[in-house]
Amino acid sequence: MSPDGAKRPNRNPRPSTFRRDGESPDGAKRPNRDPRPSTFRRHGLRALKALARGYSLGLLLLLWEFVPRMGLVAADILPPFSTTIRNVGTLIMEGELQRHVALSLVRQTAGLVLGVVGGVTLGVFMAWSRGVRAFFEPLLMLTNPIPKAALIPLFMLWFGIGTFSKVMLIFVGTIIPVVISSFHAVADVSRNHLWSARAMGDGTTRMLLRVVLPAASPQVLTGIRLGLIVSLIVLVGSEMLAGREGLGWFIAYTMETGAYDLTYASMLTIAVIGFCYDRLYLALMHRLLAWKEEGA
Repeated sequence: MSPDGAKRPNRNPRPSTFRRDGESPDGAKRPNRDPRPSTFRRHGLRALKALARGYSLGLLLLLWEFVPRMGLVAADILPPFSTTIRNVGTLIMEGELQRHVALSLVRQTAGLVLGVVGGVTLGVFMAWSRGVRAFFEPLLMLTNPIPKAALIPLFMLWFGIGTFSKVMLIFVGTIIPVVISSFHAVADVSRNHLWSARAMGDGTTRMLLRVVLPAASPQVLTGIRLGLIVSLIVLVGSEMLAGREGLGWFIAYTMETGAYDLTYASMLTIAVIGFCYDRLYLALMHRLLAWKEEGA
């Protein structure tokens, strides 16, 4: 208060402590500056990332379409992409493609399941037991470098040219990468984790299920992904060389008869199946390993 009794104005430069959220010192509301992007913006960024990852595929399809149309390559040797898509539609309408796809996928699934179950089991026991490792490791090292196509005549001789021989060949081709990845995944588990589990009173089976397999799961799942792709390669090769039905046989048949447009249609079908398999498996991997990403 001044000497004459009048109130002096408050000249305290400090802002008032009692302000509502979102309000500036002068009482005006501040704009909302939420650092999180809006839903529309997030979807837009996701779409741009997808386009950035797939631009090489789009470029390949454009070249496939325009190179034969410009006369750089004869259209009967390399039909345009649009023509190949029409041929795929024709095969689907006639029911020819579904029959071969269904038979090939049954063979591939059976061989893959056997290879994954056997490969993970054998890989875990090889890492867990020195005796099992000493017995199986030389066999794996001996058979791994052999091209699986070289085994086709032997499997034809032993099992014939039916479905069983192809399932066994896919099984042999799939089990080796799964065994190797599972073995290294389990062998690389930290000894500190094992000692901690022992100190808490866990037995061998409980420690294997609660400590070893969860810690080894990322590398095991990566090996199964490799086995998935190998199973498709072995499937097509076995059907091309020893088969009467299936996508591989259909490719070889159309090549022999000169129907190259149908050859490209069946090859495109295999590529789409492999791509969808891989994308679905990656989504499953991310879901199974979500606990690891959250804990990181």
